[in-house]
Amino acid sequence: MMEIDAKDFRPAANIEGNRNFYVRDNKAYTEDNVLVQNIFVYKIPNKVTQESIRNYFHKFGPLLYVRVVQDKKRARRGVPKVAFVNYAKPEHACNVLQKPHHFVNNLRVSVKASDSWNQPEADKAGSTVQMNNDSINIPPGFHMLSMNDDCLEMICNLLMLSDQMRFARVCRRFQDIFENICKREFKTLHLDNLSRLTLWEKRDFLRLAGKNILYLRGNIPYQKKDRVLEFICTSCPNLQRIAFDNTKLRTGDIKKFVSSFPQLREFSLSGCGVSDEALRQLKNCKNLRSVNILGNYEITGKYIKEMLQIEELSINGCNNINLITLQEICIALTKLSSLDIRRYQRVNSQFVAALSTNSKNLEVLKMSAPDVFYEQISLLPQLKHLELLCRIQSPLNQDQLMSSLVTHKRDQLEVLKLSNAALSDQQINSISELKHLRTLHITRSNFIDDSALLKFSKLEQLEELTVRGCNVTDSGVMTMLKKCTKLRTINVQSCKRITEKLVNDAIEFLQKNRDRELPLILYVYNTSIQTYTLSELVFVRTRETVCQIEEDTQLLSIIFLS
Repeated sequence: MMEIDAKDFRPAANIEGNRNFYVRDNKAYTEDNVLVQNIFVYKIPNKVTQESIRNYFHKFGPLLYVRVVQDKKRARRGVPKVAFVNYAKPEHACNVLQKPHHFVNNLRVSVKASDSWNQPEADKAGSTVQMNNDSINIPPGFHMLSMNDDCLEMICNLLMLSDQMRFARVCRRFQDIFENICKREFKTLHLDNLSRLTLWEKRDFLRLAGKNILYLRGNIPYQKKDRVLEFICTSCPNLQRIAFDNTKLRTGDIKKFVSSFPQLREFSLSGCGVSDEALRQLKNCKNLRSVNILGNYEITGKYIKEMLQIEELSINGCNNINLITLQEICIALTKLSSLDIRRYQRVNSQFVAALSTNSKNLEVLKMSAPDVFYEQISLLPQLKHLELLCRIQSPLNQDQLMSSLVTHKRDQLEVLKLSNAALSDQQINSISELKHLRTLHITRSNFIDDSALLKFSKLEQLEELTVRGCNVTDSGVMTMLKKCTKLRTINVQSCKRITEKLVNDAIEFLQKNRDRELPLILYVYNTSIQTYTLSELVFVRTRETVCQIEEDTQLLSIIFLS
């Protein structure tokens, strides 16, 4: 008889009607191809006893094991009991699973195959590695365990993640090899990497790699969200940064994160539909410094002011927060150094004036461009990073703001980002006077042409230039490259007048000026540059990047990603 861990024994899918098994030759198998003998029974009414469960399921075949326990996590939803039923023969378990409805004492219960790792033959499936001997030339008498660790690690690195998990299950030595890889490769985990793994593989991966993961980002599909969140909370004790997007989270989920990850410093919940009460739990996360609730449109923000430890806050698009509440937040969060209120439509000049008075530590401000003059923005004492989001191709109407930035922030402002702005000549001239700018982003503006780039070439400290969707040419970009000696990154995506001539001229220039910091990174997606027109002899090519290599020095990286 197989002893079952009640804590781990839950259905592999949470949505009723979605089967977590398939049938072959009158036997059921899990998604991991593990033979099913153990059944999970759930949604058991309180009136149903263990003896009733045993008597009902015994009708399908001999039983080895039956146990009914309280399901504490679901008791509040009126389904307090679950049961574990182990059949002697897999055919009998298959018959149970294929029956569409089950009634015990005229009360309905639901069934699923239990998780792969709780099936009697789980060990056989977990320790099997299948190889196609036709494609691998294996010498007679060869054994993989005779290879040294470096060779085994190379083999493991060539496998897909699902195959790496099977590799790790073979023996303790292979598991140690995989865990060693995890120390290097999985400090950051994008959840998309887990999308093709079965639930068992997700569980085992997080158990082996979880202690190394510091940053977790991405989306968790709704169907298995609760199980995956549980694995994350139990297996990733050192998480410092979490960035979920479009993952619906309840108050209990947030509360569990706070208790599971005491070292958490950044929490991003973009489009996660969190409530005010859920957000309130974050005040108990003492090391939390950054909160992003972009696109959570129902949030009123009434509890944000209680998070006194917060230094960075993004409420991008959260228009359900009224202006009085936003002012209270800015007054209460005295440590606030970064504020993102882009797409927040309620800002007025009184708020900006209050911001400059109360937010003495604010260094980063991101906001939708105001319709009226807000000179107070330039009076923020610590301002180093300013982003303005304008309506598409609308006049910025902020000549005084730009001239005020020159007056008050000429030697302080390091980052300026303007989206969709129709800039006047006066505003372009003002920007060119911000001599300590390191990053300049201006996107989707027909008013930025070669004459504007000539003026921007006075910015000697500039390291990163973005003119995406602007009216610039090869000649104008080369002027910037030649005069701004610290320029490392140029983004000309969607600039239709950019051609292969820019690449050739840049290579020729960089070959003659090797004292610059290399490589130069050039983003050219959706320009007139095509990969097939670039010289086969000059470039080393990957699917997304083309690099010019000479004398073991990478001079230029051309990025074709959007």
